[in-house]
Amino acid sequence: MPTKQGVGSSSLSGDAIYGVVSVVVAQLSVKQLERVRFPTSPQYANIAQTVEQRTENPCVPGSIPGVGTTNINSCMGKKRIAIFVHQPYCSVDSANGIILSLSSHYNFKLFSKDQVEDSFFDDVDAVCFPGGIGDADSFYSLISNNYEAIKSFLRQGGGYLGICMGAYWAGKHYFDILDGADAVQYIKRPNTDTRRPHPKGISVEWLGQPERMYFYDGCALIGDETKFQTVARYANNDPMAIIQKNIGLIGCHPESEKWWYDLHTWMPQHWHQKRHHQLLLNFVQKVLP
Repeated sequence: MPTKQGVGSSSLSGDAIYGVVSVVVAQLSVKQLERVRFPTSPQYANIAQTVEQRTENPCVPGSIPGVGTTNINSCMGKKRIAIFVHQPYCSVDSANGIILSLSSHYNFKLFSKDQVEDSFFDDVDAVCFPGGIGDADSFYSLISNNYEAIKSFLRQGGGYLGICMGAYWAGKHYFDILDGADAVQYIKRPNTDTRRPHPKGISVEWLGQPERMYFYDGCALIGDETKFQTVARYANNDPMAIIQKNIGLIGCHPESEKWWYDLHTWMPQHWHQKRHHQLLLNFVQKVLP
């Protein structure tokens, strides 16, 4: 998927839309000033925030100059999602799209490969792994510091959201949290409508409705379909988006933004006018009602 700017290995926390409402830093290995760079657009600014080891309320401290502060009342009662970000494997661009799509109903914390505090997941309802660039085998070097903490969180009933790379990581070679299903490379599946991994608007059916969704070497989610709900399918009928209990996985990129499409001459015609953001929100509300 496309990338513009990275956040390195910082662990961040915040209730934010697109990273531009209220950004609070909650979990780093050292105290310092961290500069977070977002896509270059009039909507964005470079943000410098003082790092705190722990933020109990992500709705209060800090706001980006010229954007305004977060309405604290809007944070009350929302479930909280911890998003893993490490450029480019689980990219800030995918994380931004996820936050943009879901922030009306969910709060967020961000973390990365550095070890989190023992209490980091105590106020979290689900962990989310976005899409990015790279081999899924990067999982081990990126997750090793927090693998046991994440697995413990999931064993205790925490939810899991995975998009593209994050969906692969739910499979048997990684977190191994699926029952009777696995994430496999769609371009290698029988009767696939593409054998190339490059970005494209691929044909899917989402709850029976045809869509052209942003695809970048995403996974198919195959297995015993009596054990999960299939929300969307590829053209060859393989499941593309599934829900199994409180696990939600999507092979394509409903969080994609317009500038992703503008990077390629063949893509602007497939821009979804933010319709896929609503599909993603509806999907997550089924996983985390």
